[in-house]
Amino acid sequence: MIKYILHIAGFLALILAVGLILFYTSNTIDPLYALDKERIDSLLANRNEIEAISVGHSGNRALDFETLGLKGFHLWKGGTDFFETKFVIEIVVPLLPNLEVIFIPISPFGAFHDNSDVRSRADLRNRYYIIYEKLSHDKLINNDYRNYLLAKLAPLVRGDHWRGVYTNLGMKIKKVFSDSKKLRSPQVDKYGRLLNNKNLILDAHDLNWGIVHIDLANQVIARNPYINEDVKIVLKEIVKYCDERKIKLIFYSPPAHIKYLNTVKNIDRNDYFVRGNKFFEENFRNFGIEYYNFSYYPEISENQDYYLDENHLNDLGAKVFSKMLLERLEFDGPE
Repeated sequence: MIKYILHIAGFLALILAVGLILFYTSNTIDPLYALDKERIDSLLANRNEIEAISVGHSGNRALDFETLGLKGFHLWKGGTDFFETKFVIEIVVPLLPNLEVIFIPISPFGAFHDNSDVRSRADLRNRYYIIYEKLSHDKLINNDYRNYLLAKLAPLVRGDHWRGVYTNLGMKIKKVFSDSKKLRSPQVDKYGRLLNNKNLILDAHDLNWGIVHIDLANQVIARNPYINEDVKIVLKEIVKYCDERKIKLIFYSPPAHIKYLNTVKNIDRNDYFVRGNKFFEENFRNFGIEYYNFSYYPEISENQDYYLDENHLNDLGAKVFSKMLLERLEFDGPE
């Protein structure tokens, strides 16, 4: 019996040792979300100067803080839902003593969006636990224990199937035996933004974002028919949290390209786009919050030079839109 127990203990010890070695290798050779962690370090280094932040999804590509005349910082990540947005706000706001404004982009499909309800997007939820690990104090996103635990295992069960580790290790070995220099990885600028002036529309790349957003809404509603109510609650909590701290919230919808709008119009059988717009307009009105809806704005929407792809502005488009948004904000005046 004792021999049997010792065999089991030895086997478990071996598994633990292998796990620890793999965990160390993963975090050393190719740490998950290293660039985002660098962004957090930059945020903390400039915490006393930051007046505004952008949180939420990639609609925030539309913001250019220099044009807005703000000392701002980008904390958005593509595909972020409102539950994750609340998570970021509650972690970051206490760290920024001079924060005055928070920008949150609105997509009509956000009314039907929860990454925890789409298995293929679990990594989008997990990344927040990893990126904010040293700041979050084990805070959960909407009581999502499942993805919290998966995030803890993420260095072992990597979403890229260890491709990043193999690639980086190969480059390190190659560097030892040659004088070749590793290509410099992209860095965040002083605003926490990755510069990207490409134009995928002109390059004939069709990403079909409209199809993606409709499919995601279908998947979420299949698992949670009451997602609208959940989104309403979390929005109300965000508004209350910021109101108590005298922080101005700016909810806005950046202009989508006409190609995106036409795609949605042709295939949106459940009218998610129309229903989502109505949902946000009604709720922001009830909250007493101004909502700047530029979903379709001909000056921008019909000019493909301003777009990274059919759903995101490039740097040039961000400057044009930010000037337009600033004029609207100045017209409305302070709260």
